[in-house]
Amino acid sequence: VLVATAALGLAGAFFHPAADALVPDLVPRGSLVRANSSLAVVNSAASVLGNGAGGALFRALGAGFLFIADGVSYLLSAVSEMFIRAPAPPPARARETTVLADLRAGLAYGVRTPGARGLLVASAVINFFGTAAMFLLLPLCEGDERLGAVWYGAILGAFAVGGLTALVITSLTDLSRGRRFGTLILFGVLDAGAFAALPWMELPIAMAGFSALVGFATSVE
Repeated sequence: VLVATAALGLAGAFFHPAADALVPDLVPRGSLVRANSSLAVVNSAASVLGNGAGGALFRALGAGFLFIADGVSYLLSAVSEMFIRAPAPPPARARETTVLADLRAGLAYGVRTPGARGLLVASAVINFFGTAAMFLLLPLCEGDERLGAVWYGAILGAFAVGGLTALVITSLTDLSRGRRFGTLILFGVLDAGAFAALPWMELPIAMAGFSALVGFATSVE
């Protein structure tokens, strides 16, 4: 399981940046914002449905069937990607480079630029502890007879609902440049407080509510 998880994480580290970088090559420049928003909405909606139904399906069908179905979905995704035809980059963009060279260039820019450096450090800390907290949610639900697999899926689904709601609201809101930093700090504090309070909730529905709040604050950040 550990080897498979590491392989999945390694594959995702290559796949997700490549998929995100492909979007500007597939849509006109004027439609890029709408394309990215559409992808984010689809991903959030899939998370809502998958996490919401995952707990019930786990109880009804078992883990083995769900792992097989998940593997088949990856195969279907790979087949569908074979039909994507991206246009060749213009001469100005066609240059010899490597993934490591691009990674070094990006990190160098982040370290040199004060604002980007702060965001880089904050993102690293948030993702490190946030990922650890989400992994600890599973044993928390398994060890509490009130929760179990069904409520674990419901709590993750609530997180996705909160994120989707924030995505819709932020897409309709034009924050001025002066308010963006304050908004980042405000929702960062809200995110931390809701995450810290989540495991102390007595009622499962309250945990789902705080999970939705965490998802909302995380997406705004």
